[in-house]
Amino acid sequence: MTICFYRVFIFFIGFMFSIVLILTNSTFCFAGDVKGVTKNTIKIGSIADQTGPVATVLQMVAKGHRNYFTHINNQGGINGRKIKYILEDDHYQIPKTLACFKKLMFKDEVFAFMGGGSTAAILLLKKKVKKLKTPYLSTATGEAVVIPPEKYMFNLGVAYEDEIKVIFNYLINIIKVKNLRLGLVRPDTEHGKVGVRETENQAKLYGINLMADEVLSVGALEASSQVLGLKRRKINYVILHHVTAAGSAFLRGCRKYRYLPKIIGTKWTCTDDIIRLSGKSIENYIGDAPYSSWYDDNPGCNEMRKITLKLYPGTEKPYRAKTYTMGWTDAYIVTEALRRSGKNLTKDGLIKAMESIKNFSTNGLSGPITYGPNDRKATDYCRMYKPDIKRGILVPITDWIRPVK
Repeated sequence: MTICFYRVFIFFIGFMFSIVLILTNSTFCFAGDVKGVTKNTIKIGSIADQTGPVATVLQMVAKGHRNYFTHINNQGGINGRKIKYILEDDHYQIPKTLACFKKLMFKDEVFAFMGGGSTAAILLLKKKVKKLKTPYLSTATGEAVVIPPEKYMFNLGVAYEDEIKVIFNYLINIIKVKNLRLGLVRPDTEHGKVGVRETENQAKLYGINLMADEVLSVGALEASSQVLGLKRRKINYVILHHVTAAGSAFLRGCRKYRYLPKIIGTKWTCTDDIIRLSGKSIENYIGDAPYSSWYDDNPGCNEMRKITLKLYPGTEKPYRAKTYTMGWTDAYIVTEALRRSGKNLTKDGLIKAMESIKNFSTNGLSGPITYGPNDRKATDYCRMYKPDIKRGILVPITDWIRPVK
């Protein structure tokens, strides 16, 4: 009898302990259920070249991310949680991008990703993102990243294809160029291959021949053969679908060989750094960009400057490159989605929140942002800029332009 009573007593105590554990451990269960989320923090992982061939571009993007999240944390965070932003440098190398992804996913156990390495690397990660069911809000903006759409993969800006479409709209329908002899300068990367494919598509659509396609290395310091090839073919308009440093090498080469075409650059060249690197060689350049400049006068940029200078007093000049606005806008969109996700933050909840963003205003930082169940592209608006060499800035020469539908 005593032994039987003892067994019942032990069972009862064990049962009650289990009930108490379940009732009192709900907060711990929540943290364990959603990796990267605790009662007080949200871990966001980011991958971006900080020391490789496109570091001058992506360093400023990462600074925009970090500074905006710092501002949000200083305001108390999002629904009571502060963002822990973890940045990994992939040197713009695909194997390194994959290694960074694994480190952030399995060691740091981040809740979601933003940023990205090369377009080719992000296309490889697209399969992993689908398998692991983790949100990836990408800086790489080739359409293949989001078309066909995958549940967990979004981009945060304008697709490269849409940038090219806006350039053709500008040349053909807005300034109505006659006798157009068109050339392209681009890298032999997935970014560059996207550029040539869409340029050929648009040229065919408008009944134009792409008369030259010059490949220039991402790390190029000079571009003599490319410049002379275009000059020999009498190309009078060049689409510069490249990155800042190599784009500047091409511009300097044009001046060196007294070759004076109109040069229209896509977003990675449309940044104030290209003026600093190119000097007077920038005279025939205009750029097409989906983001406003640091010094533009609109509510979004005014707030960006005010907050940044509060974090870093006395750093108004030299002006931050347009890619800083890009990073700031990325973080602005991600913060909005996290807010909409509510207190009970889950990965699927973040996806639904992203899909709920419709015609969302960034207050002038970019064109309006829209997502949907089958739409993972943030926007398709761009604006054309020209350099003001004396002031060392890019000034807008159009309002926001969309591709021709």
